[in-house]
Amino acid sequence: MRSNGTYSTELVSPVGIYSGGSLRDAALEPQVLKGLTTGGLLKLKSARRDTHEPGETCVVHHRDVCLSLVEPK
Repeated sequence: MRSNGTYSTELVSPVGIYSGGSLRDAALEPQVLKGLTTGGLLKLKSARRDTHEPGETCVVHHRDVCLSLVEPK
């Protein structure tokens, strides 16, 4: 569900299969790896599109989108 540029997220299955090696952003790999190893990616609450600084609630933060532990508003 979308609300004010924030999308709610819900874990349905811990499967991540995709094709697109040329779509990777190598700069985000450390954040994705940390999210996988700490379990942060399993606890996501929202995909944020609002402008904000990276913080403790950001599992994977990019200027265009942030996978976040913050509940959508």
